[in-house]
Order: sequence, then C-alpha cells, then structure tokens
Amino acid sequence: MVTIKDIAQMAGVSFTTVSKALNGEPGVREETRNKILAIASKLNYVPNLAARRLVDRKSDSIGLIWPNKSGLFLYHLFEQFQIQAEKAGYSVMVALGNPTASVRTFMKHFVDTIVVWPSSENTSPEFIQAREAFQGTLLMFNSSPSPYYHTISIDRQEAIQQAVDHLAGLGHRKISFIGYNSEKITGFDRATQLLELEEHPDRLIFTPKNAAESWNRVADMLRKPKSQRPTALIVDSYIAMFKLLKLCKTYSLRIPEDFSLIAYDDVPELEEITDIAVTTVGPSVEHLASAALDILFELRQGHPAEVGHRHVKVASQLTVRGTTRPVSDYAL
Repeated sequence: MVTIKDIAQMAGVSFTTVSKALNGEPGVREETRNKILAIASKLNYVPNLAARRLVDRKSDSIGLIWPNKSGLFLYHLFEQFQIQAEKAGYSVMVALGNPTASVRTFMKHFVDTIVVWPSSENTSPEFIQAREAFQGTLLMFNSSPSPYYHTISIDRQEAIQQAVDHLAGLGHRKISFIGYNSEKITGFDRATQLLELEEHPDRLIFTPKNAAESWNRVADMLRKPKSQRPTALIVDSYIAMFKLLKLCKTYSLRIPEDFSLIAYDDVPELEEITDIAVTTVGPSVEHLASAALDILFELRQGHPAEVGHRHVKVASQLTVRGTTRPVSDYAL
C-alpha cells in the first residue's frame, strides 16, 4: 500500500511537507501542495489515520473480520464478542469475506483495532502486505504465537484428552475417534497411549471434509455386532455428530443405549435439535471472547510497544450431559 514515504520520494520533498500538504496545513507552497495531491490521487493513497488514532488513544472501535461461511460455533462466538465488546465501551464494525479488502476498508474508516478469524487467504501475499501496512492493533483468533500480531489459540489436544479421560473414568477401554483435525487426533493418540486403552480396527476413523466415502467406514463399524463395536465414540465437531446420528437412525442404534458419545464444540442448539442432551468438550465462546477483549483492554491501557505481542491459549471444558454412561451398561 502507498505510504507518505512513497509520495515524498516521487515529489522530491520531505515527509513533513507531504504530511502538511495532505492535511491542509500551512507552510507549503501552493504549487508543491498541488503536485503532492496529484501524486497522492494517482497512487490512490489512503491516509492511515488509524495509526494517528493509536497515538492519540481515542479510538474505541474494533473491526471484526469474519469468514463468510456458516457455522453455529462461529455464529455464537461472533455474537458473544459483540456483546462483550459493547459492554466494554467498544463499537464493532463487521466485515465478511475477503480479509485483505476488509483491512483496507477499516483503514479508510479510521479503525485502529482489527480482530480476525483466520482463513486460507490470511497467508496470501496481498493480506500480508495489507497487514504490514496497518499500524494499529491486530489480533488473530485461532492462531499460533506470532511476532507480528496478538494471538488467541484453542487447546484442542487438551480438549480431546479430557474426553478420553472422562470415558476411561467410566470404564471404557474400546474408544473410537471420528474426525480429521490433526490437533485433536494427536490429543486422542496421547490420551489412549497414556491410559493404555485397547487397540482395535476402528480406533481412528479419518473423515476429511466433503469426503463422503470416508463415512462408509463409520457405517461399516455401526453395522458390526455389538461385541465388535467400540463402547464409546468421540467426534471432532457437531457437524460430524449430526452425520453420526443420522447413520445411527438408519441402523436402529440409540445413544447412549448402544454406546456413549462425546462431541467437540458446545453450542446451545444441540440440546434443542437432538433427542438427548449431548456431552461435549471444547472452548467456551464466552471465554474466547473475554480473552480477546482482555488483550485489547490491556493494550488500550498501555502503549502496545511496552506490552509486546500477547498470546493466550484458551482451555476447553467438558460438559457432561446424557450421552455418556459407565461401560458396565454395555455388558454383553
């Protein structure tokens, strides 16, 4: 993106002269001012007033860049972030879709704090260029620590380990994991090895996105005799859980009568859509939103350079409901 430095080089003047000309301040000859304004117009220069507001510390607006896709968890996190931000005195502007265009739009509207839920576009050269041009506070949800911006991550490995621990505590030794997220699979592997749980053919069923054929293996597992099936299942999303429940209905299986179930992600709709309240594990949307806003509030109180780039890993919580039972209930 074009900076004052670029305009100064093309016009053959100092940064101060360019700044005065662009802001209508005195002390610049009319001819020079017109030349600078013409160059700025030609280059589509956007004044980075967000950086100026950061210095003044007067801005209470947050630009929220959210993925343009459906999802109950993302919807509730988005809603909770807005609620908590408004209570803290922030106004929230929302942009859906292209993150690069969103950053540039927020800069035009003088927004000096941007919060992003990452997407594949966040690694594009265009987004990195826009991110580097933005001189305000940038926070990325669902991200590893970074030297360039503040980050919030979710401990998915620990979440699945909680699920396995709970089931093992109920006596389950034959547990299956259905999903594709690598962090969750790692958590499952660690927990099952630590607890020395039973190895079996259906221990891990990998179900990548939009791979309908992978669910054939789940169907094959459900059709097996009771003695050959696992006594408990862990699914890595509520979407996977809905697919599983549909298959259970097809094969006249019931939860928790035929096996125990834990789903990753806790969303309110689960209690209304499903016939029984589902035991879940995952981060609380309230905790995620408050963790992000705590960072932003801390930055608002002190100079960002003094605080440094913060990283917070949000723990998950297990909510036990009606889909888990002791293994003795499944005795043959």
